[in-house]
Amino acid sequence: MEKITVVIVTHQSEKDIKTCLLSVKRAIKTNQVEIVVVDSGSLDNTVQIVKKEFSEMKIIRLRNVGFASAANAGAAMANGTIIFFLNPDTQVPEDTFEKLNDVFGDKNINLLGCNLVHDEKPEIYQVLPFPDFGRTIWNHLFGVKKNIPEKLSKCDWVSGGAFAVRKNIFDKVGGFSENFFLYFEDVDLCKKVKKLGEDVWFDPDIKVNHFRGGSSGDDFRMKAYDQSQFIYFLTNRSLVETILLIIFRFFLREHKKIIIGIFSVIMLVASMASLGMLKTLAIVLLFSIFSFYIASPSLGIIILCLSLFVGQTVRIPVLTSFINLSDVSLALFIVASLARIVFEKNFISLLKQVLKGWWILLALIPGIMFSFVRIPTSDFLITISYALRILAVLSLVPIIRTLGIRYRIIEHSLIIVGLLTAFVGLIQLVFLPNLPPTEINIFSKFLLTFSQGGWDPHHFRLFSTWLDPNFIAEFFVMMTLIILVILERLIHLKKMSPSFFGCLLGIIIFLSVLVLTQSRSGLVALVCSLIVFWFMGKVRRLLIPLVSISIILLILFPSLYLRLFTSPSNDPTTQLRLNSVNQAINHFEKFPVWGLGYNAYGVEQTFSGNINQNINSKAGTDNSLFLLAATLGIWGMVILTFGFANILGKIVKLSVLGHENALVFLLVFTSLIVHSQFVQSLTYIHLIIPATLLFSTIVLDDSESLSVEKRCT
Repeated sequence: MEKITVVIVTHQSEKDIKTCLLSVKRAIKTNQVEIVVVDSGSLDNTVQIVKKEFSEMKIIRLRNVGFASAANAGAAMANGTIIFFLNPDTQVPEDTFEKLNDVFGDKNINLLGCNLVHDEKPEIYQVLPFPDFGRTIWNHLFGVKKNIPEKLSKCDWVSGGAFAVRKNIFDKVGGFSENFFLYFEDVDLCKKVKKLGEDVWFDPDIKVNHFRGGSSGDDFRMKAYDQSQFIYFLTNRSLVETILLIIFRFFLREHKKIIIGIFSVIMLVASMASLGMLKTLAIVLLFSIFSFYIASPSLGIIILCLSLFVGQTVRIPVLTSFINLSDVSLALFIVASLARIVFEKNFISLLKQVLKGWWILLALIPGIMFSFVRIPTSDFLITISYALRILAVLSLVPIIRTLGIRYRIIEHSLIIVGLLTAFVGLIQLVFLPNLPPTEINIFSKFLLTFSQGGWDPHHFRLFSTWLDPNFIAEFFVMMTLIILVILERLIHLKKMSPSFFGCLLGIIIFLSVLVLTQSRSGLVALVCSLIVFWFMGKVRRLLIPLVSISIILLILFPSLYLRLFTSPSNDPTTQLRLNSVNQAINHFEKFPVWGLGYNAYGVEQTFSGNINQNINSKAGTDNSLFLLAATLGIWGMVILTFGFANILGKIVKLSVLGHENALVFLLVFTSLIVHSQFVQSLTYIHLIIPATLLFSTIVLDDSESLSVEKRCT
């Protein structure tokens, strides 16, 4: 008799888990069956029930990592030669394990699906052919044909609700693909087993009662199903089928909103025809993007992240200032998201989230009011626009939490944008090594046409599309830290998958381009963040290859090494930064209580005669904390300090408990704070957008956890 390990993944399963475990215990007749319960971020009493009433069972507690990752963690703890995966909302008959042993003993079987029944009727979604685009359309239009065999039979795939697999086969295929959060991980696993040359079997005689409990709401399940289906098609079918499926699903799920959007566009074209073809087309394009944002907030996040890739290469003049594509994308996303929230009647939830940030407004408003009565109206309108931009970025937090956008979408979008920016940076270093451009080619022509000038001088440094090596260096530090935490998770779960080696390659790329920026502030920010990782991370040995790679790169590219050891007295950049700090201190001493008003710093610099347009930005000083002190005064700084200290305390606690997104934000925030001592990065939109996006998915308050964490990884 072979040993069987039962792996049960729970999430908000307090209503079902006791009944399930009691049925499993009744079915155990020998000591050859063990039970492993893996809890994936439950916030109800699931874990307490298991610990209190089934203390002899193994239990693993994780954050809400999704079924595939949690099931893999349970399989890693299995001592049995056969792993029996079972949903918590099921009951097994008393002869289940005897039948499993009989089938696995008599037949050359490696993966066996059980017959899931609901109200004594076999469920439809099991023992089906592998999905393709045509079959998916057919099933939607005409329904799924039930095809439950009457005896032990081979099939394409079986449901993950109750199936058994030999551990050596499960390990050989790499377990469940953790690209799937929920759904299709079972189909993908069966596909991988088939590729090994093994068969997938289904036994109708091993019946398991399935009560179809819901760990998450229907809206969440629909979104998770669609996303997992897209991932399956992209992995196992083709890019063309995936795109067709995305279009089909989009129109299927969002047809009402699309009709409203099309009607709005038609009315807009009719009313705007007198503006001319180009202006009308531009407005139609904006409204089309707006409609897509309403229909898919996740797509809006992806586009917002992609706008970071454009950086400062495209700037649009507005009055006496400039806006970039990130500003436009941010505004579109916020307005469209608000429209969706109102449409879904979630405005009260949004308001509750917004009110949690009241202290930020309290810190900003007194200084802004003081600047209103002190400076000319035209200057005040410019300064208030900076404050509105910061508030717009911070509004992403309540919006994303209300919409329930997943952390993985943000994480993957930022990494892709980081890789694109790094690739373009390498091209820039070859063809456009200097700012201002010293040679005329296609790259310098584009820059001269769309970026509107205003560059600081940089020679033979990587600055990519952001046109500043120091700011882009901090972005590369952020991406390195995100991948570092992903690597930690893969090592912790003992997953030497292609994703692991992909992450290693990503770290090498980001460290390489970081060195090529020759940014000392970026390197210092990375070192300080790695020190925090040493104390907070679970896999400290990761720092050894990371530090080794950094040293090798410094040897290969000695330019940054030489800059690191340049004497401050001989470094004009250091002297300029020290002068800007002294100027900020002087402004703070003039208005210590309320400050200059955010962001009236440039106006005060002009009044004081401190502006050198060739080498200085008049928006602030090179030290973000001194900038905030000068613009917010003691009043604002005290409020911000207490507010962020409270938040960081909770984030540190979550990081200790193993919440991946909390640890990522803690590391990113550390790097941003350190970096902001040298460069004005705390108020730089292309840096605070990714930091805010990463923060948005962290659930800090238990009272909102049930409504948010079930939708956010």
